[in-house]
Amino acid sequence: MERRQSERVQFFQLARDDDVLPVWVFQRAYPDATLGLLLDISAEGIQILTDKCSPLDDQTYCLTVHTEDTSSDNCITVEVRHIWSKADGTLYVRNGFAFDDGEDLLQSIERMLAARDAGMHWLRCELAKIE
Repeated sequence: MERRQSERVQFFQLARDDDVLPVWVFQRAYPDATLGLLLDISAEGIQILTDKCSPLDDQTYCLTVHTEDTSSDNCITVEVRHIWSKADGTLYVRNGFAFDDGEDLLQSIERMLAARDAGMHWLRCELAKIE
């Protein structure tokens, strides 16, 4: 039986220019969500790094992206469609997603691109199954 008072923190180590950078993902808006790092984004889709122990078996997910500021105004939520997954080293899986159409999609994508352009190279995010 689980008796921990605090939730374990998801930890990622990323290689960059012959260095290894530690990145922690703390925030979880949904109890059963898969935590990850947003690695690449375009107007058509997004790539997210997840722990290999958290396989993504569903086709559609609710993606919540958290910017550096923890206020709810800086959370971005959008529906995404899982397209592909491939191993990224021995600990992680890189997942490709396409954006599904929605009325707030363009605004959400623009906010994620603005965060990336502001120097937030790896945005913390989570993927929750849509039921």
